[in-house]
Amino acid sequence: MLILLNENLCEAKQLQEFAHEVCHLLRQSGNHTVLPFPFVQLQEWQAKTFTLHFCMPTFMLEKLDMPFDKRLAVNKAAHLFNVEYSFAEERLSLWEIQMMGVMYGKSPSLL
Repeated sequence: MLILLNENLCEAKQLQEFAHEVCHLLRQSGNHTVLPFPFVQLQEWQAKTFTLHFCMPTFMLEKLDMPFDKRLAVNKAAHLFNVEYSFAEERLSLWEIQMMGVMYGKSPSLL
């Protein structure tokens, strides 16, 4: 198997694209051109979620001393993990939801 990346993209976007394609390669099968559309949508959602965790792992986020200000926290995370601002913002929002589930006694695996 081969993963081709667009060399014209910035390094952060290349990393994100690489993680997305790694998910397809390692965790999924089938040809998107012949699979039912809802199944393709599921695989894309799975790859997006995988990418968020691959590029910004929870165990690493937990060790960071993040600023209270959300914009500063997103900037810091984007810089530390070498991802785009919007990507870091989405991952931190997901992480915040996970942490709220932990605080209120819900299993993080169900989130």
